[in-house]
Amino acid sequence: MRKRGITAVLLAVLLVSSIPSAILADERTSWTQAANGGIIQPYWTYLQKYQNDFYIEPNGIALVEVIASARNGDEIRIEADLQQYRNGNWTSVKNWSKTSAGASCGLSETWYVMSGYSYHMASSVKVYKNGVMVEQSSYVSPTYSY
Repeated sequence: MRKRGITAVLLAVLLVSSIPSAILADERTSWTQAANGGIIQPYWTYLQKYQNDFYIEPNGIALVEVIASARNGDEIRIEADLQQYRNGNWTSVKNWSKTSAGASCGLSETWYVMSGYSYHMASSVKVYKNGVMVEQSSYVSPTYSY
């Protein structure tokens, strides 16, 4: 009787261990878990910060802000594009760019928008080292109607 019980337990262990288990990808390859409450953010090599802010004030002024910082790079280039949704397409209303030598770059711009349309902001950042682009990232804001 005891032998039969041991055989049953061993058979159960064998069956459970033969079930395929999920193989999880290593998070560090492209994404990392932030320590600040579980926010997922990109894992960059050179970029340390890439912050975007876009909103439209009640008087129709759109504010576009992009800030980036990097380590071990020589130059940072930021581009921002204010886009309007019209006739089923996103079209550029105004674009800005800024390039800074060193570890950080930022732009803060305003633009009056027309009422009756939806808007969003698309931005990109590129990091250069010895004249060669070594990293880039992009962002598209939520859409706001005015």
